[in-house]
Formats: sequence, C-alpha cells, structure tokens
Amino acid sequence: MNILQKMIRFHFLPNTSMTKKISVVFVFLIMIPMVILSYVSYESYSKNLQENTILYVSEISDKMLKRLDDDIDGMMKLSATPAYLGELQELLMLSNQSASESKRAEDRAAETELKSNIGLFAQMINNMKNETNSVYIFDNDGRVYMDVKTRGARADLDARYEEWLESARKAGGQAILFSTQDIINDYDPERYVFTVVRDIKEVFTRESVGMIAIDANISMIEEVVMDLDLTTKGKTILLDSMNKVIFDSERKLITQDFSRHEVLAEMNEAKGSFSAMINGAEHLVVYTSSKRNGWKMVVTVPLVELTEKVAEIQRVMIIITTSIIAWLCLS
Repeated sequence: MNILQKMIRFHFLPNTSMTKKISVVFVFLIMIPMVILSYVSYESYSKNLQENTILYVSEISDKMLKRLDDDIDGMMKLSATPAYLGELQELLMLSNQSASESKRAEDRAAETELKSNIGLFAQMINNMKNETNSVYIFDNDGRVYMDVKTRGARADLDARYEEWLESARKAGGQAILFSTQDIINDYDPERYVFTVVRDIKEVFTRESVGMIAIDANISMIEEVVMDLDLTTKGKTILLDSMNKVIFDSERKLITQDFSRHEVLAEMNEAKGSFSAMINGAEHLVVYTSSKRNGWKMVVTVPLVELTEKVAEIQRVMIIITTSIIAWLCLS
C-alpha cells in the first residue's frame, strides 16, 4: 500500500484525496485499457465473424443451389417420359391426323375419347412429382391436352406456344428450362411458375409428334430461399443465366432484369464475397453459381446483424468509462 501511495503522490497532485487518486488510477490503468482492448477485440472479432459467415453462407448456398439443381433435373427427366410411352405417341399422331383431315368426319365421340386418353397421360406425368403444377401436351398443330393441379390453366398458352415450340425443336429432343414467368388468370391475381419444355419424338422414325411443357410453382424455390434467409438473417436473390430474377426474398424483383445492378459488377468469379452499400447500409454479399444451369444465388447480410451484440457491449463500456471520467472531473 505504501508503494501505491508513493506512486500516486509522484504522478498526481498531492492535494487530491486518496479516494480520488485511486479512482483516477482505476480509470487510467483499468477502464481505459479495457475500452481500448474491447475496441481492438471488436475489430478482430468482426473480421473473424465476417470470414466465418462467408464460409458458412457459401456452404449453405452451395447446398441449397444443389437442391434446386436436383429438383430441376427431376423435372427435365420427367419431361422425357413421353419418349417411353408408345401409346401416347400413337395418340398424338392420331391427333395430328384428325387436325389435318379438316372436319369431314365430325366424329365428336372419337375426339372426346382422344382428349380424355391424352389427358390421362398428362395427369399421370403430373402426379409423378409433387413439385409440378401443370402438364401441357401439344400436338403438332398446337392443340393442347392438359392436367392442372391448381385452379385453372395458365392464360398465356397461346402466346407462349410458338416460343416454346421453336426452342424445343432447336434443342433436338433435349429439355429446355424457361425461367420464372408471371402468369395471370381469373383465379390468381399473381402467380409465378418456371417451365421445362421438350420435343416429343416418335420412337422409331424420330419425327416430332408433339411437345410437352411442365410447370412448377415457385413455392418450391421459395421454401429453399426462406430456409436460407432464416439461417443467415439476410436476403436472397436467385438469378438465371441471363441475370433475370427467378425469385427474391421480398418478392419485389421477380421476373425483372438484374443485369444493371451495381452488385453484379463485383461478381466476376463463379463464387465469392465482398462488401457493398445497399439502401444506405453496409452489407456482406456472398454469391455462388450453378455449373448445371448457370443460376446464381446472391445472399446479402447486413453487417449490423453480424456485429450488433458485440457493438452493444462496446457501447456500454464506453458509456461507463465516460460516466466515471465525468464524475471524477465534476467531483
């Protein structure tokens, strides 16, 4: 105690009380170093937290994107089902013939039976996978046979048919994926689907006898994105190979062109991360890409969400230290 008293008398005014001297020592030798240490620790912790978050979000995003890839692959394989259904191919050839024969026979019963039989195949294919929403089977003249799980068929079939047909024929029997489309009908004011189409070829002649289009509701994607957001406490945007928004957490950007967004300018690799100002706040941006279909998953996490608890502790330390110093100055 005598050594401490001598140190205090040597360094501080001799007229001050012992209590005040000890308080000053407490502030300068304990509290201020603690504040400095907490600031250094905060910076180090924030850096480590960001690095760990990048690794974690990247890993989760890769898994989520792989899950979506598997679902899309499942739809593409499903679209190949007509290639193994000889009876369906024969029915489509009959449909093509009945359309080309004008209406000389007027056989209503046969036409009804044909529609029913092809419709059963559409229903069978639609029920093979839970994620599918609708199956449309077209003959070569654009006549459509369908099975729809939700209320009502999409209202834009006529507008989409030529685009689908051209892409399917160019693909030579390979499946083609069409990104999210906004379809409006009398029952749903806002409904989004993505579509897989494929040319149907007769098994022996390899001639086109029709086309199949399979719709899946974006609820399949939404479940994946919501799980990711719940884990990261951020927002997610899913882009197709043309940088068109397939889905976003807030459902505000779906089907919009994202090509000119400033975030994309930083995305020069297949996957990576960087910091960016979004809506006036600093965010950690983590992105990854699918090798199968070129889709990109972009996750934005507000930095304040990552460091909020540590920053709160730092603020408390500063307030306590400032209060003690103010008390000493006023006493």
